[in-house]
Amino acid sequence: MIAIRGGIHYFVGERGGKPLVEWTWQGLDEGRDDLCGRGWATLDTDGKLRGRVFIHCGDDSSFVAERFAEAKQRSPAARGR
Repeated sequence: MIAIRGGIHYFVGERGGKPLVEWTWQGLDEGRDDLCGRGWATLDTDGKLRGRVFIHCGDDSSFVAERFAEAKQRSPAARGR
């Protein structure tokens, strides 16, 4: 997947009893070409966010996102570093 920067419009709901977010997006491919697309993700019982991102008339890619464990354990003083 390439570097994409853009704005997002989203909807929160439920799919198969799991929390769901669906979105459309519009932005730029590496700061040059206009792009747009859509995506969705569900939060599984294991705490992982699984979904797919689509580029209109282009590629699509699935993803799995997991909360970074260190972020939950860092002290407030360490966050400023």
